[in-house]
Amino acid sequence: LVSGHNGFIGRHLCSSLLASGFSVVGVGRGSYYDTKEKLLSYEVDILNRTAVSKIILDYSPEIIIHLAGGPARGKSYNDFHDCVDTAQRGSYNIIDAALKLKELKNFVFLGSCEEYGCIDVPFVESSQESPNTAYGLAKLSISRYLQTLSRIFDFPATILRPSVVYGPGQTKKMFLSDLITHLLNNQTFDMSEGLQTREFVFIEDLVRAILLAINAEDCKGEIINISSCSPVLIKDVAREVGAQIQTSGIDLINYGAKDYRVGESMKYYADNSKAKILLGWSPEISLAEGVQRTIEWKRQTMENLL
Repeated sequence: LVSGHNGFIGRHLCSSLLASGFSVVGVGRGSYYDTKEKLLSYEVDILNRTAVSKIILDYSPEIIIHLAGGPARGKSYNDFHDCVDTAQRGSYNIIDAALKLKELKNFVFLGSCEEYGCIDVPFVESSQESPNTAYGLAKLSISRYLQTLSRIFDFPATILRPSVVYGPGQTKKMFLSDLITHLLNNQTFDMSEGLQTREFVFIEDLVRAILLAINAEDCKGEIINISSCSPVLIKDVAREVGAQIQTSGIDLINYGAKDYRVGESMKYYADNSKAKILLGWSPEISLAEGVQRTIEWKRQTMENLL
C-alpha cells in the first residue's frame, strides 16, 4: 500500500512496484488509475481515520510506503500550524491502522533532509536536528514517533530522508520544474541570488532506494539519508538548466530578484554513507543527466499540448 500514490514520487514508485511484480493499493487525495498498470486507487483524505483504517485493514498489506504530505511554504502561523497538524494526524491514522496488521513486514516512511534544518553540514543521521520549516518539523515528529514504536513494540519502520528530489512529472511549484518551464517558454525567471547550496536526487534514484528499503534486513527503526552528497550552488544549477536549453536561457534568469525565505538553510547536503552500508545504494544519475532528462520530458509535454 502506498499513501500519496498520485503525487510526483508516488506515480514513479507505483510504476516501479508494479513492474517488479507487486500488487499495489494506493490511497491519496486524488485518484490515479492506469488500466495498463492495474493499480487499485482510492481517493481518500488520510485525515479520515475511519476510511483509512478500513482500506488498510481490508487489504492487509505486507508493506506500507507512506509518502503522503506535501510541503507548505506559507508565512503565517496558521499556515505553519495547519501543515504540522495535517501531516501528523494523517500519518498517525495510517500508523495506527498498520499497528493492527499481523503480517506487516515493513513500513517505509519518506521523511526529508528538511528535518535537519540549520545545523552543520553534511547532515548525518546521528545529528541533533533543528528544523526551521513546518514541513521539517512535521516530518521529524513522525520520524521520532516511528522510532519509538520500533523500540517499544518492534514496529518494522524504516525512515528515509531524501534531499531535494526532482525529475519528469514534477509540479511547477518546485524550483527546477518551475525554472525549466519558464525558460522553455522564453519567460524571465525571478529567483534569489542563488548562493545557498543544495543537493539533488533524481526521482529514479530515490525510487530505487525505496525498493531496496522494503527488502532490506536490519533496518528497523533506522533513519537513512538518501542523497547525492554533492552540494551545488542554486545559482549554478540555474546556469546548468539555462545552458542545456540552448536558447537565451541564462539571460532570462534574474538573480537577486527575490529575497531568501525567512530562516532558509544556506548550506544543505547530507552524508549518504549509511545508505551505502545498509541498503547497498548509491546515486547513479548525475545532476547534468537528470536535468537533461527533465528538460526533454517537459519539452515533449509542452509540444503535446500544442
